[in-house]
Amino acid sequence: MQYFIHCGVTATLAVLLLIPGKLARANSQCGTASYYDYEGSATASGEMFDGDAMTAAHEWLPLNTRVTVVNQETKETIVVRINDRTAPNNPHVIDLTPAGMMEIAPSLDVGIRDVCLYWEAET
Repeated sequence: MQYFIHCGVTATLAVLLLIPGKLARANSQCGTASYYDYEGSATASGEMFDGDAMTAAHEWLPLNTRVTVVNQETKETIVVRINDRTAPNNPHVIDLTPAGMMEIAPSLDVGIRDVCLYWEAET
């Protein structure tokens, strides 16, 4: 088996991202995260936006992908499910729900955080 680790992910985190018995690769993307609030609107997956859910919007990751988001300043970590899309010109790598942002950044006074995303992709 061969595993690829990108963006400085630790071996411990990489192991947590792998499904036992399957060859998988930990993928990553680093950049900024913001939060968004579209209460009352449908997401790209068809479900209603829920600001209290651990879900997020991403430009191209497959819907329902589970993503580990790590705040690079505090090392706070959450797992969110991609259920929506960001705009193609969005400068952020991910848009979290307010609840998701509060988990990794307890103060929303600055709504942008440096993060790294990690997800699993079968090979």
